[in-house]
Amino acid sequence: MLLSSKKDSADGIKSTTFLEDEMHLIDDRYHTVVSGSLSGIKDSLHVIISTAGGYANEGFCGYREYRYARQILSGEIEDIYTLPIIYEAKDSDDLDYILDINTALACNPRAQENKLLREDLVQLIAYYQQYPEKVNEFKRYRLNIWVNNAKEIYISPERWDKAQYPKGIKPPIGPDTPCYIGVDASKTTDLTAVSCIYDFGDGNYYETHTTYMAKAQIQRLSKTDKAPYEDWIRGGFIKVTGEEIIDDELVADEIERICEDYNVQYVGVDPSFSKSLEIICNKRGIAEGKLVGVDQGSRKLTPGIKQYESLVLSGKIRHLPNPCFRWQLDCCHVYETRYGLALEKGKERKGRGRIDNIDATINAMTCLLAHQAEQATEDAGIGIYIGD
Repeated sequence: MLLSSKKDSADGIKSTTFLEDEMHLIDDRYHTVVSGSLSGIKDSLHVIISTAGGYANEGFCGYREYRYARQILSGEIEDIYTLPIIYEAKDSDDLDYILDINTALACNPRAQENKLLREDLVQLIAYYQQYPEKVNEFKRYRLNIWVNNAKEIYISPERWDKAQYPKGIKPPIGPDTPCYIGVDASKTTDLTAVSCIYDFGDGNYYETHTTYMAKAQIQRLSKTDKAPYEDWIRGGFIKVTGEEIIDDELVADEIERICEDYNVQYVGVDPSFSKSLEIICNKRGIAEGKLVGVDQGSRKLTPGIKQYESLVLSGKIRHLPNPCFRWQLDCCHVYETRYGLALEKGKERKGRGRIDNIDATINAMTCLLAHQAEQATEDAGIGIYIGD
């Protein structure tokens, strides 16, 4: 019998054998029910298989079970009914050790005999030597090392800087350049963000970011977020609209301008917080037939999160200087859920931080991927749908 990882799906089940896969993403309640279903049954067998996960994942039991297995192997605990088998490297900040082929082969026994798997490891090592800030991925998936993924930065500002256009170079965009707009609308007194991704058609892209703030919120948010908003307003990176709340009419003006100047394919919005903007755009005929809702579930956003990161790291998406967006990158962390990846503001920051333009960028990237899939298969399936 195949069960989902939802916590109530195993209630009342009785079985002689259970196999739990990817333990690092199974919650405590589900694991307790599964373990209890085997109690009192003679010759029952409970098999757990998993790669390493994030030991800061709250509510998941994987790391606890891993530590228990390690205690059995070390002799701290005697348990004749449990047989732990763990292939892993020791955790270390020494990149020479972590990114050594012998370290990888020691915890990937199949690669010791398989030439293709070994070559794959060699290529991955070369990649992470180039991008050491992402080495936690290699630790987890190739060395089976548990990492503190709750504190993993999404994209370092320094890495983003490397894709900046040289001073004086104008991005080669024109009226025929396909453009994908992402919007992250403010809930009440928050920020509204509009981000655009322009597709050059050769695997390279250009991105722009505009942030909106209500006039009455400038001083309050400058204090709570510990950010130089007034400097960014003077620099043209933030537009002030409305008094107490952001004027969605002016945000719609910006979307209309982009639609008139470029070949806009989709305008992707978070349907939960963009009703006012959607009504205005529909009433004024802005982006007619192109305004879409972007599913905000992590399963649907994960392809966009991964693709944007990949483009930044490879230097294939470029930009002009934008200190407001750069600051947001410094605020943004990525973490793993049961259904995929999600972004959040780093909890250890002294200020509140913001990631509004990053969320808008992922909406735009999700639309771009959906359109590419639609063109290739006539079935997008990446989580966008036409808004009302």
